[in-house]
Amino acid sequence: MKKTIYSFFIVAIILLGVSFTAHSQTGATNSKIYRQAVTTDPGTLIMHDRFNVKYEQSISRKNSFTADLMYNWNYNTEKYTNVGITLGAGYRWYFHNIFPEIRTRGIEGLAVGPLANINYVRWKVNDDNSNNRLGIDVGIEAVYKFVLFEALAIEPALRLGWGIPITEFGEYNKDFQLWPGVSIGYAW
Repeated sequence: MKKTIYSFFIVAIILLGVSFTAHSQTGATNSKIYRQAVTTDPGTLIMHDRFNVKYEQSISRKNSFTADLMYNWNYNTEKYTNVGITLGAGYRWYFHNIFPEIRTRGIEGLAVGPLANINYVRWKVNDDNSNNRLGIDVGIEAVYKFVLFEALAIEPALRLGWGIPITEFGEYNKDFQLWPGVSIGYAW
């Protein structure tokens, strides 16, 4: 049920963003250039018990730096409990005016770039023992950021990556991973 609701949420946000962006930016005289944004992905909170915050700062006309912080928890009293934190960073190249009818500047529009995360999780299995897990995720991401109503940032994203375990305890996904999502937040 959660996946169905989340899927409808993603489709609705993307369609809303496309329609508003196409309508407001064709021949638009909006001179605001967004250089910073703070966003969060509500889907990770709903689906995976993870709360994340991403800060993005423009560092040149077509490039930006991102910093991520995520707190995750999973309390499954029958099997295990885990609590952890993830710190991440990324770099984005923006491709402005790739769609001629939609004008973008600053940290708006289509962007791609590398990303890396370091994860620390404390596991407790059956109230008997606890262990720590440390790992790194590296990959790439493709995003398209819409800015609506002069400040509302909506960012559909697709991330591809690989997990690299540093410690071997727990279920650490070492294979290819796909992380879709839609972040919302504030841009200025």
